[in-house]
Amino acid sequence: MGLLFRSMLRNMQGTNTVITQVFTKCEETNLFGVTVVSVQENFVIFAGAGSGAGSVYYIRIGDILGIEL
Repeated sequence: MGLLFRSMLRNMQGTNTVITQVFTKCEETNLFGVTVVSVQENFVIFAGAGSGAGSVYYIRIGDILGIEL
């Protein structure tokens, strides 16, 4: 599953596509309204979308359970 997410997220990188929700193994780290900044070997860097959203999140690819666009 990790390879599928890595490939899909890599295609979204730099396109300013807003991901409505990223579901993770730990519900407390689920992300809402983010874009893909960078895709690395084992993790993805997400940034909050919208004005004033300066948050950056590092999530391990293996911890991602699903993505809602």
